[in-house]
Amino acid sequence: MWSKAAELHPNGIFLALDELSEFLRSKPSRQSFNEDIRFLQFLGEWAQDHRLWILAALQEQIEHTGDIEYDLYRKIKDRYPIRLLLTPAHVKDLIASKLLQKKPAYAKAVDSLVKELKSTFPNASVNLQEFTQLYPLHPVTLELLEEVRD
Repeated sequence: MWSKAAELHPNGIFLALDELSEFLRSKPSRQSFNEDIRFLQFLGEWAQDHRLWILAALQEQIEHTGDIEYDLYRKIKDRYPIRLLLTPAHVKDLIASKLLQKKPAYAKAVDSLVKELKSTFPNASVNLQEFTQLYPLHPVTLELLEEVRD
C-alpha cells in the first residue's frame, strides 16, 4: 500500500491529526488509550524512514491527555521531537499574518465596518485594533477557544 502511495505522491504524504487530545481523552479505558498511544509511537517511528510528515494538533500537551505510561510517553517524545507550544498571541499573529488572505480592498472595507461598529456600539469593549487585524474572525472567539483549552 505504501509503495502505491509513494508512487502517487513522490514528495511524500502529510498527515494532519486535528483535535488529537480530544480523541485520546475520549477513550473508554486505559487500555484503549495506551493502544492509540502505541500506534502514534509506531507512526512516528515509521515516518523516520519514509516520506511521511505528521502534524498533530492538541489543545494540551500529550502527557496531560490521559493516564499515559512513562515508557510510552518517553517513546512518543522521542518519535516527535519538535513541539510547538503556541500561546494565544502566537495564534492571533498566525491568523492575522499568515492565514487571512487580505486583498487590497480589505483595509478600506474593515475600516468602514469598524466605524459603523463604533457608532452603533460606542461602549463596546472590543479591541478594535485586534478586530481590524483578525476580521472576519472576532477576537473574542480566540479568547473563548483559550478558555475551552484550559
